Amino acid sequence: DWGQLVLARLVTECQVAGDVPATLPEIPVPEQNRLILRAAKANALLALVSPAPAQADSACHLARRLMALLAEAYPKWQSPRGDQKALRGGLDESRYVMDLGITADLLFAGPLPDGERAALRDLLCATLPVSRGNHHHACSNHNTWGLAGRLAVAAALGEPQLIHDVLYGSLDGQQWRYGLLHQLRHDYLPDGLHWEHTNGYHMYTTMGLMEALMIMEHLGAPLWHREFPGSARNEGQDLHFAYDPAPKSVKSLFDALLWQAFPNGDLSLVHDSGLANTRGVWIWGTVWHLAWETYRDPAYAHLLHQAELAYRAADKHPEPRLCLSLATSRLVYDAARIADIHYPLGAMDWNAPRALGATGRHEHGCTLYPSSGLAVLRGGGADEQASAAFCSYAAHVAGHQSPAPLYVDFYASGRRLTDAPRCGHYDDPRYLTFVRSTIAHNSITLDETPAYPYDRPTESIWEAENWRERPSYGVLEACDLTGPIKRLRMSNTLVYPGATLARTVCVARDWILEATRVRAEQPHQVDWAMHVIGQVDPLPQGTPANLGLALGYRHLTEVQR
Repeated sequence: DWGQLVLARLVTECQVAGDVPATLPEIPVPEQNRLILRAAKANALLALVSPAPAQADSACHLARRLMALLAEAYPKWQSPRGDQKALRGGLDESRYVMDLGITADLLFAGPLPDGERAALRDLLCATLPVSRGNHHHACSNHNTWGLAGRLAVAAALGEPQLIHDVLYGSLDGQQWRYGLLHQLRHDYLPDGLHWEHTNGYHMYTTMGLMEALMIMEHLGAPLWHREFPGSARNEGQDLHFAYDPAPKSVKSLFDALLWQAFPNGDLSLVHDSGLANTRGVWIWGTVWHLAWETYRDPAYAHLLHQAELAYRAADKHPEPRLCLSLATSRLVYDAARIADIHYPLGAMDWNAPRALGATGRHEHGCTLYPSSGLAVLRGGGADEQASAAFCSYAAHVAGHQSPAPLYVDFYASGRRLTDAPRCGHYDDPRYLTFVRSTIAHNSITLDETPAYPYDRPTESIWEAENWRERPSYGVLEACDLTGPIKRLRMSNTLVYPGATLARTVCVARDWILEATRVRAEQPHQVDWAMHVIGQVDPLPQGTPANLGLALGYRHLTEVQR
């Protein structure tokens, strides 16, 4: 039944709003071009899966007609016209290129006149210089999506050299572009987390990587179960400097996010991450569904099942006749990639020891990520009412991080108690004046100055230690997870020169004890901040106070002393 439902939705997707234009303008109209390609892709898929020959023929004809429009216009868009910039290979264009490759590949599966086949091949070749225009050449999520788009084109063209270049890297103009294997070997750390240290971008990058892995699997080179040797040296353009020859696995990318959660699925929102609870993983489409079908890990089935239960119980399921994994705008294409919408209940055994990648580990109900500098202490394992703490002593290596040394989040009574700041978009001025300040986090601030690398005036929200050529890492000094009280101590001597920040966190089932110590060579103003979810009643004896205009402090209002 679900297949029939998806087929009906696919037929709807095939419809084109209004008349199909005879030609496309020389200056691209992004929204129009997106709709044309969306309809072309839907019709190309319907042509292959429709059980009705007349419907399949009609869909194929329309897909060919729409792609012919793009084949004629796309090369013109590579050069600027007036005030219009040339296509530059950014994130939107990378996904557009990927869909061009997928749509052409679907049409190549059927009979095409030689002229049309040649025109489609020319269209795909015209995307290559656009992909080369992506100025993110190294370790970023932008490059991952650019490579995924280029791989879709290379696969459709059937060009082994292009496929090789996507995997191993290639020279783009005067600069070397890292390939997907570099990202697997270096950009995911040995404990499985992405080097940018934010759950949102960990999964966003993994989405692009999964697109590439699916293409490689269908080319006869399945990489899901392969291990890749870790990178042991700088390849010339590395944006971060975490090297470990330990083998990397694709499965560890999923384990790294899942076992970071509090017992009810809540996640820390520190840095640029918007996923508050694991029940929201469906926003990334079928990535987790495919992980379940590939690895059959009962923890993944448990994750998917719990998400389904939560949305159905709240009567907020976007596609109640389907599974959550198919609730995105890519429903009809993602449905063609999965075997079934059903999965078992699954289970997460919070008490069993478990390796996370080469260095991470889950034991005694707690989880450690030594390569990333994270730990999650749980006072009661799977008990959702028990206390827990998320602790970060990570270095500030990426622009998507905020200056939050020795950050903590606390959890108790079935919910996260503390929070991290976030804004709707990166052009929001509060990103620089609040989100990228230390006082806005559950951390320690000295002299009303954000921690390194935001310790000096900047107009950029993308600061990172490698721009300043000075490290910022913290240290896990001690950790004991064996008894009823889970304990760790972390410190940092690098973010405020001349000062040592140290925090000890102890978690039992019914309480959390946190002690912060600051030692310094010179006197400092020390501010300890905890951002708690909830309401605070005014103090009857309190007097109004003003914390001034320093970064972060200016946004703290209704202050009482």
